[in-house]
Amino acid sequence: MNEQKKQHPPRENASRRRDSREAEADGLIEGRNAVIEALRAGAAIDKIYIAKGETDAALGHIAAKAREAGAVVVDVDRRKLDYMSHTHAHQGVIAVSAVR
Repeated sequence: MNEQKKQHPPRENASRRRDSREAEADGLIEGRNAVIEALRAGAAIDKIYIAKGETDAALGHIAAKAREAGAVVVDVDRRKLDYMSHTHAHQGVIAVSAVR
């Protein structure tokens, strides 16, 4: 029997994980939960970019916590976040961690 294995297209999640690792190597932390967890863990964060005009309570909470931690909080156009993002799932917030 000469059966060929069925080829499956590559998973999008695998590329998203790879993009996430690249973002971490660049010092970028993308997404609301990831940024909140980094702040809770005491990660050294230099700057947080938040989508301009967002009135979401979670983003306000992130901004307040970041300022408490001494990070600079910058309101930017969502297109800038889209350009910076490796995962394309930034949810309106990207943090830049301090170089160690």
